[in-house]
Amino acid sequence: MPRTQIHNEPELLIRLAQSDEKAYTEIIDHYGSVIYGHCLMYVKDAGLAEEITQDILFSIWKQRAELPSISNFAGYVYRMTRNRSINAFKSKLAATEPPADHLKSWLHSPDASIEYKQLSEAIARGVELLPARRQQVFKMSRYEGLSYEEIAQQLNIAKSTVKDHILEALVFLRTYIKEEYGIVTISLFWLASHSR
Repeated sequence: MPRTQIHNEPELLIRLAQSDEKAYTEIIDHYGSVIYGHCLMYVKDAGLAEEITQDILFSIWKQRAELPSISNFAGYVYRMTRNRSINAFKSKLAATEPPADHLKSWLHSPDASIEYKQLSEAIARGVELLPARRQQVFKMSRYEGLSYEEIAQQLNIAKSTVKDHILEALVFLRTYIKEEYGIVTISLFWLASHSR
């Protein structure tokens, strides 16, 4: 990857293997936007690139125990990014029919309103655990429907900073919801929606 490894990367990977969330945030800060840029270059679709980026960052968290043994972490991240992006692009090209609308059928199921309420409450609790600025950016994007550009102007920060906050918030929320509640599929739809 174009960006070199973090100066204290081996130590960060050891801390990450011990489930240190601050170490994980440093990894995301360093690699998140680079992963997204590479994904976007391959798939030419901002929403899909963001989804792949979230999956890769989530995979890093899931595989954290194995990371200290990787001598070239930047190369490992690059290979994972390239392979997942290429696979996603091939799948996109191969798709001849629109995907089944699983969300629509789920919303019409008898338990949908109860499950949706539980999910909404779980997400709200997770959002409240975000750092103050990240929480503010996330709420402006997801709850107020503002674009990255609008958020950047209102808060007087760079658009790339807004994107980094959103990516890190999404990764945290996916991990939080999965580990705390075991909810994955529907939450991924909600979290990935309204990307800008």
